[in-house]
Amino acid sequence: MNETLVRSLSGAVFGALVIGLVYYSLWTNALLWAFVSIMAVREFKMGSKRASLATVCGFAAFVALWMCMVIGLPWQHSGAYEPSVLLSLVFTIWAADTGAYFVGRPLGRHKLMPSVSPGKSWEGLIGGAACAAVVAYFLWGAALLWVGPLIAVLGTAG
Repeated sequence: MNETLVRSLSGAVFGALVIGLVYYSLWTNALLWAFVSIMAVREFKMGSKRASLATVCGFAAFVALWMCMVIGLPWQHSGAYEPSVLLSLVFTIWAADTGAYFVGRPLGRHKLMPSVSPGKSWEGLIGGAACAAVVAYFLWGAALLWVGPLIAVLGTAG
């Protein structure tokens, strides 16, 4: 199987799982993001040869606090759990990543930061920002169109 097909199939399965867990209940949503946070910390630790315990704990605390904010803020005032807010963010992030991959793969000639991430290119960043802008426009309208490119830039940065 070629790499694009494998990525597409695994993305579809993961996407369906995320949508299902986010929509099912607040608790399955929280457990999903707790698992994602743990896996992010694990990947961070494996990728960093010199990461100390304090660095890993600090990163874990940052991820946990950020996820609590993302999970809790959109419905804090209304008291109702509204998964569409979080899923809108997930779809915009997905569009940025997918656009960056499908534009950067064939057209990426100018490396963004080869020492940090050799596969990322300026062309991919622009493609990701454009795709995220289109999705943001359809999800939130013209007033929040800027959210898509912002997500693409922040996602590329880190």
